[in-house]
Amino acid sequence: MVLSKSSRLAAMVVLVIMLVPAAGYSITNSEIEAEFMCTCGCTMLLNTCKCGAADEMKSTINSMISQGKTKDEITGWFVAKYSETVLAAPTRRGFNLIAYTAPWVGLLFGVGMAVVFVRRWTSSEEFDDEFDEDYLHGEDALSDEMQRKIDSELEQVEEG
Repeated sequence: MVLSKSSRLAAMVVLVIMLVPAAGYSITNSEIEAEFMCTCGCTMLLNTCKCGAADEMKSTINSMISQGKTKDEITGWFVAKYSETVLAAPTRRGFNLIAYTAPWVGLLFGVGMAVVFVRRWTSSEEFDDEFDEDYLHGEDALSDEMQRKIDSELEQVEEG
């Protein structure tokens, strides 16, 4: 099936329209409530807390949404009223960046240390795979008589 230029153009326009969100996209209560902590001291997210303070905050959010406020405006209002402690996650700026970067820095440091230790262990003489000639001719070397006994017993085992 071959499409004409106008059909392909129409298909592309429809595809672009479907991919671009509508200008009137409205936020939902649950979307906003999940980003805030309840202020009653229970350390629960606002969308899961059932106390009076949570109900009041949810009512305020509902009112602001019905007034057409954006997500950023609602967040700004709550931060201005309760400070950044009302946010469920720290902002990604200033000193709060440590909360986002420290785990990755620690992970990279740990991997680096593991690489250093593995290289040291594998390059040490203790784990050297080369054959040690001095061992055969040193104090621990077998005497000729002992070697003959071992050879004769091995022959007996192989024959029997």
